[in-house]
Amino acid sequence: MPPRRRLPTTTAEYRALEPEKGFQARVIEAAELLGWRVWHFSDSRRQVAPGAFVGDVQAQDFPDLVMAHRKKRRLVFAELKREGENPTEGQAEALDLLNQIGWLVTSDVRACLWRPSDWPTIEWELTR
Repeated sequence: MPPRRRLPTTTAEYRALEPEKGFQARVIEAAELLGWRVWHFSDSRRQVAPGAFVGDVQAQDFPDLVMAHRKKRRLVFAELKREGENPTEGQAEALDLLNQIGWLVTSDVRACLWRPSDWPTIEWELTR
C-alpha cells in the first residue's frame, strides 16, 4: 500500500498546489481591484503536427502579464510559474533584459518572476 499523502493544512500549502491559470486569475483580480490596468499575453503558438507550430513565435518568451498603474506611475512585467517550475531560458533572458532597461529608465519599471508562495511579495508590489 503506498504511503498516504498529507493534506495541505495552511493557505500557503493550498496555494502551492494551485494551477498556474488559477494563480494568474488571482493576480489579475488583485491588481485590477488595486487600480492596475492588466494585459495578458500568452504564447499563441499551437502544435499542428509533430514539431510543427503555427502562431506568434515572438510571444513565447514574453512575460505573462504587463501591469500599469497611472497614479503610481509604475509598470510591472510578471512571469507566473507554479511552485517548483522554472522559467525557460528565453523567459529568464526576457525578464533580465526588461529589468536592465527598467533600471536605466526609472526604478518604477519591474520585471518579476512570481509563484503562489510569493503572494506577500505580490501584494507588496501591487500596493506600494
